[in-house]
Amino acid sequence: ELPECKIEGVVHSEAAKMMLNQPGIFAVEIKEHIKRKVAFSVCKNSLNTLNASGQDLISGVKVVNSALAHIIVRQKQSWAYIKIGN
Repeated sequence: ELPECKIEGVVHSEAAKMMLNQPGIFAVEIKEHIKRKVAFSVCKNSLNTLNASGQDLISGVKVVNSALAHIIVRQKQSWAYIKIGN
């Protein structure tokens, strides 16, 4: 346990679908992680491609203008970047 450690998942492209408030295993898992203080951000550009908006997301997921820009800002703030997936 690292109680002072902050974790944020930044999601873009097709993975943005996982952040939509729809029934399924992803919604259950994302909501559980949010309860444990894990932050999730989804790319606005990706939402636009999916014809979705912030209102379509799981409660607690925030929208960032660009996932790439958000990751760069976090790295400049000394956050570590760990890529998961392709």
